[in-house]
Amino acid sequence: MLSQSPHAFKNRRGMPHRGDSYVWARIALECKAGYFAEAMVDYRVHGGSMMSTLSRENLARIIEDDIAVPWRVKAMAEERKVAEIVDYSNKAIAGAYAYLMSSRHACRGSRYVLTVEAFEASVSKWTADPAVRSRIRSETATQLYWRGVLDVCRGQFHRARHAFRASFLLCARLRVFPPARLLTKFGKRVGVVLADMNARLHAG
Repeated sequence: MLSQSPHAFKNRRGMPHRGDSYVWARIALECKAGYFAEAMVDYRVHGGSMMSTLSRENLARIIEDDIAVPWRVKAMAEERKVAEIVDYSNKAIAGAYAYLMSSRHACRGSRYVLTVEAFEASVSKWTADPAVRSRIRSETATQLYWRGVLDVCRGQFHRARHAFRASFLLCARLRVFPPARLLTKFGKRVGVVLADMNARLHAG
């Protein structure tokens, strides 16, 4: 049982913002778990909460916790050889980085944008494996690219420029070779789509 393990909750310390998320992920990995799509509790937002205090005084701590959870879940899944969760965690890690780098992150009125340099430092902190770093970098760049595409479609050109710029800094080849899924989705029209995207960005 999880409660019988002396190390069950040892990694919760040092995660004031997302420690509960980490614990629930660990419980789900080690025990049978169910999910209710319906909200079962009320959530009160107030200025004295831990999250509100952190957003004012230590937003970087919130960012670190948001990044830490999928990395730690990935490590747990690798220990248990649960390949499906490892693969999902890789995508979740890249998704967290892409969200933070795409100028979208806001917490109780405070904003934060993760730089490419901070991204590289964070990935290096969590893994020394060049192959893993390369995979996370590539997946993050691809997710940023898609965020840029969606932003163009929504007319949010400033966000699109930011997302594309970060994407190209992580993976320069995306300037010339868009993600395979874009080719699959639009086929022969991909050139027209990309030209239209470029025109909208410059016009915006």
